[in-house]
Amino acid sequence: NISIELGPTTMEICSEESLADKFLTNLSAASIIFFDGPDMMFDLPADSGTMRFRSVSEAPPPEISQPIYRWGEVADRLWVLVGYGDAANPTVVEEGTKITAAFSSVEPTVSGSGGCNEYNAGYTFTDEGGLTINGPIGATRMACEKGGEQEAAYFSALETVTNWTINEEGRLELTYDSGQPYEEKLIFAPGETPLTFTTWRLVSYGNPDELVDVVEGTAVTADLFDTDENDKIIEHWDVIQAYVEDTASGRTMVDGPTEIEDLDKTEENKALVTDFCNNILIGGQAEKITDYISTEQYDQHNPHVEDGLEGFGKHLQEVMTSGQAAKYVKIHRIIGQGNFVVAYSHVQIAGEDYAFFDLFRVKEGKIVEHWDVQEKILPQEQWGNSGKF
Repeated sequence: NISIELGPTTMEICSEESLADKFLTNLSAASIIFFDGPDMMFDLPADSGTMRFRSVSEAPPPEISQPIYRWGEVADRLWVLVGYGDAANPTVVEEGTKITAAFSSVEPTVSGSGGCNEYNAGYTFTDEGGLTINGPIGATRMACEKGGEQEAAYFSALETVTNWTINEEGRLELTYDSGQPYEEKLIFAPGETPLTFTTWRLVSYGNPDELVDVVEGTAVTADLFDTDENDKIIEHWDVIQAYVEDTASGRTMVDGPTEIEDLDKTEENKALVTDFCNNILIGGQAEKITDYISTEQYDQHNPHVEDGLEGFGKHLQEVMTSGQAAKYVKIHRIIGQGNFVVAYSHVQIAGEDYAFFDLFRVKEGKIVEHWDVQEKILPQEQWGNSGKF
């Protein structure tokens, strides 16, 4: 079992349908942790599916001194039994079976596999090396084709554990007393994929039969805020698009100049972009495009469009042929400062509604650079607020 209580996060405002929001919501609802091969799995309640994490980097385990009495080096990682019984001549675990133990630091419980049945129990430890397993051990009751006697011996040994340490080889040793005249130990090696010394990357989520793969990379977000007379934020809009690394122009979706110039031309440049949106994007008067876009420079950051008017025209031809042309329905807002002007618009592509932010850089009365982000608008019954606009 696992219980995740979220701590502080960054204060960025994310869409309720964003991957970040879904990730945190599902993460906090996780109820069971288990491993599927090399992957760490979180099971979600009420048939909501699973979250699958894959190891992307494994840090080396801490340097071990002998003896070591730091419970933090034991808890929250997987341990695999390699020997038990006489400490001087331990019995090797039966081939084809795997006995494991994981001590939770959140709730003092130990759980794992006895080689056939899953088990769990409470525990109490001391920093001086004392350890007590609070029996009786709870376990499933499956019939075991092999390893049944070994499992029974393991469970019996766990219930009589008295001490713990990590030896110079980095192995966990649990001393127990079953009444034999010699010292007895359970000897564990670290699992192949330690839980706490590994960075885990989410690779899929959702219903196990319809898992959704996580989009590689980051997202590009345009955020618009409205403030009151006291400069306090009172309203927020955003458009979020997955970051595309391989672009037609060779530019990224977010690079380019950012310095604001020509503050005295703010209204003039806003009027230019307003006319461009109304006459070209909505009106479709392609013959007037050079009235607005420079014929000498048009740097493009839309990942699917090449630089220049030629690249823009080529893209329009491709999307019109494929039926994926963007039809601008309404320009909801034009915001500008100096040489930068942004249009926030309702757009339709193949009959589906999208929200667009188009950011333009204007120089000497012509548009010379363009960035954009676009996001599909969910059906109204799925809105968590008043919608995109």
